[in-house]
Order: sequence, then structure tokens, then C-alpha cells
Amino acid sequence: MFVKAPGSDAEVPERLRGDDRLRHFKAVLGAVDGVHVAAHPSAVDATRFRNRKAGLTFNVLAACGFDLSFHYILTGWEGSAADSHVFHAARTSTWLIPKGRTYLADAGFPLCVELLTPYRNTRYHLNEWGDGSET
Repeated sequence: MFVKAPGSDAEVPERLRGDDRLRHFKAVLGAVDGVHVAAHPSAVDATRFRNRKAGLTFNVLAACGFDLSFHYILTGWEGSAADSHVFHAARTSTWLIPKGRTYLADAGFPLCVELLTPYRNTRYHLNEWGDGSET
């Protein structure tokens, strides 16, 4: 397995170019999320690794493209770290998202130029959007 970051000239996948329902996502490179992986810290460090569900974990940030290839992975963060905090650390250090391109993310991430996140306190009913209408 290898990780390869796309450039700003990365091709939009054919299934996005050819589907009018997805016309608003032409700049999207893929999706990003955090995942919790089991950790076994010393008793002294256990508090930092305790996540919101009381498990001891690492928070791993990963970004994938539409072809399921990894674009970016950041490991080593304690389970108590929020996805938004880990993302901020990534984008201010090692993760360079091409200008004008974005990733889809869940509500645990900040809305910023690089991420497209859901509106807060909005319930989405996917069956209403199934035919591509926006009514």
C-alpha cells in the first residue's frame, strides 16, 4: 500500500463528470475522516488516549480518493483528540490540499476552504435527493 497525494490538476472521475446530479462536487477529490484504532498506553498516559466512548485508542486521520486510494494518512494522535484538532494539525504541517480542491467530511470537521461539511443542525433525507431534483 502506498499514499499518493493528488495535484491540483487531478482528473475528476468520469462518473462525476457524467452525472448531472453531482455537478456541485466537481472540485471534490475524495473524503476524509478519523478512525479510532486500539491503543495500549501505559497507565500514566491512559487518560490522553481515552476517547469519547471511554475506549483507549489512537485517532488516525485518513483521506481517500474516489478510486479508494489513500491520499493522506496521519497517525499517532491520542484518542481524546477531536477530528477537527487532528485535521488542523495536518493542514498546518504536512498535508497540502491543492488550491481550489476539496474533500468531503462529516460534521466533526470544520467548514473551511479545503473541506465540504454538512450544515449543522440540518437533517438530510437522502431519498428526497435520489432523482437529482433540488426541490
